[in-house]
Amino acid sequence: MGVPCKIRGKLRSKALRGKEFPQKKVLSLVLCVAVMLSVMVMGAGAAFSDQDKIKNTEAVDACVALNIIGGYEDGSYHPERNIKRSEITKMICVALNGGKEPNVSTNTTPTFSDVRGTSAAWAEGYIESCVAQGIISGVGGGRFSPNGNVTGTQLAKMLLVSLGYNANTEEFVGNAWATNVNVRASQKGLYEGLESMDTSAAITRDNAAQMVWNAMNAYEVEYKTTIVTGEDGKLETIVTVQDKVVGDNDDKITLLEDKYDAKAITGTLTKVKQDNGKSTYNITIENAKYNGGTYNGGTVSYTDVSKDYSDLLYQNVRVLVKPDKNGKDAVVYGVYATGKNTVQTGLLADLKMDGTKAKLDGTKYDLANTNTVYVDGVKQSDNIKTWLTTNGEGNATYGKGSEVELLAVDGTSDYSILKVTTFEVKEITYVGSDYVTAGTKYSDDDYVISDGLKKGDYALISKGSNYADSKGRIEKATVVEGKVTSTKGSDEVMIDGTWYTMNTGVTAPKLNASAKLVLVNGYVYAVDTVTAGSSDVALVVEVGNSNTVGSKYYQARLILADGTDKVVNIEKNDGNDQALDSKNFAGYSNKLAAYDVSKDVYTLTFITTASDQKDMAGYENFYYAEDATIDGSVRTSNVKGFTGASDNTYKETVNRAYFDDNATVFVKYKNDDYKVVTGEAARKWDEITPSMVRMLTEEKSNSQYIGVAYVDLGEKNVPGGSDKTYAVALDDSYTSKIDGTTYTIVKAWNGTEETEYKYEGTLSGGIKKGSVFEYSSNGDGTVDIDKLTATTTQVKTYDKGSGEITFADTVTNLTGSNAKIDAKDTTVLFVDSDAATGETNGEIQLAPEFNGDATNHDDNVTVYVDSGDDCITLIVVDVQNKMAW
Repeated sequence: MGVPCKIRGKLRSKALRGKEFPQKKVLSLVLCVAVMLSVMVMGAGAAFSDQDKIKNTEAVDACVALNIIGGYEDGSYHPERNIKRSEITKMICVALNGGKEPNVSTNTTPTFSDVRGTSAAWAEGYIESCVAQGIISGVGGGRFSPNGNVTGTQLAKMLLVSLGYNANTEEFVGNAWATNVNVRASQKGLYEGLESMDTSAAITRDNAAQMVWNAMNAYEVEYKTTIVTGEDGKLETIVTVQDKVVGDNDDKITLLEDKYDAKAITGTLTKVKQDNGKSTYNITIENAKYNGGTYNGGTVSYTDVSKDYSDLLYQNVRVLVKPDKNGKDAVVYGVYATGKNTVQTGLLADLKMDGTKAKLDGTKYDLANTNTVYVDGVKQSDNIKTWLTTNGEGNATYGKGSEVELLAVDGTSDYSILKVTTFEVKEITYVGSDYVTAGTKYSDDDYVISDGLKKGDYALISKGSNYADSKGRIEKATVVEGKVTSTKGSDEVMIDGTWYTMNTGVTAPKLNASAKLVLVNGYVYAVDTVTAGSSDVALVVEVGNSNTVGSKYYQARLILADGTDKVVNIEKNDGNDQALDSKNFAGYSNKLAAYDVSKDVYTLTFITTASDQKDMAGYENFYYAEDATIDGSVRTSNVKGFTGASDNTYKETVNRAYFDDNATVFVKYKNDDYKVVTGEAARKWDEITPSMVRMLTEEKSNSQYIGVAYVDLGEKNVPGGSDKTYAVALDDSYTSKIDGTTYTIVKAWNGTEETEYKYEGTLSGGIKKGSVFEYSSNGDGTVDIDKLTATTTQVKTYDKGSGEITFADTVTNLTGSNAKIDAKDTTVLFVDSDAATGETNGEIQLAPEFNGDATNHDDNVTVYVDSGDDCITLIVVDVQNKMAW
């Protein structure tokens, strides 16, 4: 039978979704108690390792909830195993004692000869108790056969006697006992849900739980004696059986009510919330019914519920409860989905209206006349059809990967509830001890944050209103990375042989791009383009006729992305099937071109500003400039910005572009020499002015990033700090008199340590927490301090590679030429302003308002620029992306 084990306390949730549960009666729980001998464990709501094998789920779970039955040490239930006769006796004894271990004793002389001194000796007290109550009898010859199996009819007899039937009166003994038991058991509903069971065969643990469940829901009986005068004038005694009545109103009573003082209330579970400051929950049941009538006005709420039943939200449920006597002490044993529920699950991408029906994943479902839509735990609409007409298959507000449930909760196939759970994804830029930053701060006060998240991961975020503890969830999102080998339409791409569909509003990476796709239930919610096909872009040095007589090809000198310099045969038509202009080969010199190769012959597609240019090698934009300056980035002073292709996706004036680290940069220098360098290398050049720059770019973080460029340096060759100290105050300064001298003392962070700086004298106005200052040591333990006028603001754009940055507010002394973080000359101090502590590392990131959280206007940096400095002098960066001071 196994040994005692603790119930693991896990709910049936998604494992049971979509199943239609046969309606069972609640009461069997009590009797289940003894089914298991030492396996019986006191606990509530089990989810067994073999849960899927249990057919009578509600009966088994209810037994567990009433502390009647448990599983085996390995977490299994083994519903297919048979029950022993000895185990049944304990089950019944515990059931009739309200789920508690009864006080049982043994006789001096045992009733049966095969119990005492055997492996079943543990059950002798329960067996003697059941004998005394007339519940059981032996198998003949003074034996009980404690390890023998129990048949369905035998269990039915025991349950009928437990309900109050007299075995002799009902003729549950003698040759016809089995027939009489089965007739009465059917009348009392003990075989409900088990109509196909062979009652003469050994009963399984699964079916025994169901029979006990049914018995617990059945009314107890009593015998009524009536004395009447017969036809012969003599008095006759007539004994009849009837449902037992109690109380002033002669109410009928079930075994569950009698032994547990409990009721089985049905209704719709509309609320599950964690009790404030506790590990328990409060629930609300609407349309509450009991014994076919409205219960307690139709709405009941209970607190101190031991389990989170959120997975059953909006379903028709049965609440097994011991009602309160004083308005506050109700005990909820368990909450179970009834057989009235049918649940269909899927994704919003696959759900839409089809006429008057909801169509989910190709199957149509009728809608009830009255229906409701809940999105992220909040009621959104009283009309599924209206909501789906607007939002079906997903949109910019409700993503395609949103999870949906259609619920029919009244026993029909009419679906009345639509439940929608949405998600968003954001890149994690900082991980603190109890929070993460992903555009804004997500604290463990408000979110359950998965372990193992790190900077650079993408977070999958769901709202707290979905959960009983009101905390959102932050988990690591699924990311697929690879080269786009095929595209379909404007929203599907193939990577590694698998097609991926973009969520609404997400721009698909172009053909040949190498990209990271951030997925939510298979749909792409974010794209990080690593390289937009640079490996298939070449610099065409020159084009000419082939030296082969009668050749069907032209020839071209190409510089490939890996630096290979080669002459190749090219088709006479370009990739748009337009003939190359043989009279103007010079017009193709030093142009960027995408290429395809077939049998060593190249087809070139020149990338220009021409209006018919439809494919820019997988990039969004193409720009060129003849007046550009390269100094960490490429910029132009032309107020009209770079010259761009008419098909650019980015239409606003662009006068600056940044190099991706892995960008391919074709460089022409000393007039006729060529080389290929990375974007990272180009960023480090000393300032230089080329005669031409051509660029293929992608828009990211409100800026243009270069993936491929051509730079003509003409005859030029390829181009090959401050001692001031700064700190930020972590607290308001204060004055102190030491040995008659007044000092101003301020606790501050200098990027290396938190320390208290001591200034001799009084600083006018003191130094406020969050203020920045310059200091220098006097060599005697004191410092000179110069307070600085800085601006607390929001980072609007930032390119880490070049250091170029813009802010939402005007910063004194900051001009376009010095709006830059210089690795050598800019002091960067990282802080956690909320905790008023310094941090040794962090990252400059866009403020939430410019990082996907448009309604959030939190400042995230403090900036100071010294007059005459050619870059940012000092920047204080909050690692939570929100300045709290």
